[in-house]
Amino acid sequence: DVPKLLTSGANDFTDNPYNLIAYVDAVQTDVFNVLGGTATKIAQTRPGVNTLIDQCEKTTRGFVKAGVFAPGTWTSPDFFGDQETFNRNIAENGFYWLGQPLSEQPQSEREARISPVLQGAVKNAGAIHRADIIINFNL
Repeated sequence: DVPKLLTSGANDFTDNPYNLIAYVDAVQTDVFNVLGGTATKIAQTRPGVNTLIDQCEKTTRGFVKAGVFAPGTWTSPDFFGDQETFNRNIAENGFYWLGQPLSEQPQSEREARISPVLQGAVKNAGAIHRADIIINFNL
């Protein structure tokens, strides 16, 4: 019954930075567990990179299911990869993941057994903090 507004002190709602912190932590932990939990090795091949992308997508789907991210229209001018594919994935899934092509990876990173760069984009679901309600009553 009391109006209130919670912010992080930086003109943002409290849930936005904390959801982002939780999401980044979950992606990092889940990819680490894939790398450390495999019975063999993850090859520096497209299927190997796809193993990591698949885990990133699985983690992201969990955050979509929790209502943190949602399908929508990407309004930022920033995108990566093919713009049509990017926009379609954001509109249908609320996220998009892409791995840097192995051919573009520096030789020094391949020799150090570093994965090509994985890049993700997520569409924030936002939240409802207020509702206007109209009730029509007739006798």
